[in-house]
Amino acid sequence: MQSIFLEQDPVCLLPLPEGFRRLYLTIRFSEITPEALSGAESLLKRLSPENDIILRTYRDDIHESYRDTEHFRNSVLAAAAFMLLIVLAGLVGFVSDEMRRRRKENALRRVNGASAADIQTMMLRNIGKICIPAVLAGLMLAAVAAFRWLQHFPEKIRPHFLLFLATGLVLAAVILACVSLCTFKAAAANPARHLRSE
Repeated sequence: MQSIFLEQDPVCLLPLPEGFRRLYLTIRFSEITPEALSGAESLLKRLSPENDIILRTYRDDIHESYRDTEHFRNSVLAAAAFMLLIVLAGLVGFVSDEMRRRRKENALRRVNGASAADIQTMMLRNIGKICIPAVLAGLMLAAVAAFRWLQHFPEKIRPHFLLFLATGLVLAAVILACVSLCTFKAAAANPARHLRSE
């Protein structure tokens, strides 16, 4: 078994030459625990004290071969989380500024019978016109990047379309919920106060 980055070649087992000094033992445990590993290592050292015994698990060897891929994955997840926070902070600033700019317009709407929910719906519709195309473009770029990254592996999986769709829906829901929360206070404010200040 080699790394996931290499094609798996057929295995041919040959006997070792007589003078070969390295010896690999494969030990199968019913359950791998730290106590079982230390017990096996101490037993092997007692049986062969003159040899340097190193006990490694197969899982650790495989995990070590994926270490760079794991670092890349963790870096991408951290960068995505920070970008989402930055985008949401910018969105909060944009919506607050937009509500401040439209104070008089929203107050007139409220005086003429519009409810706070109507004003929120109007803002959600305006943000949705920007949000939905942006999320779709981001999902397409993410799909291209994912398929390109998967080309590095000989065994390929195809990320399911529903994974990208669910991610886009969650992202759009977070954005629209953020907009809804930001607009609620301004939309529910007393319209007479804003009209008096104008």
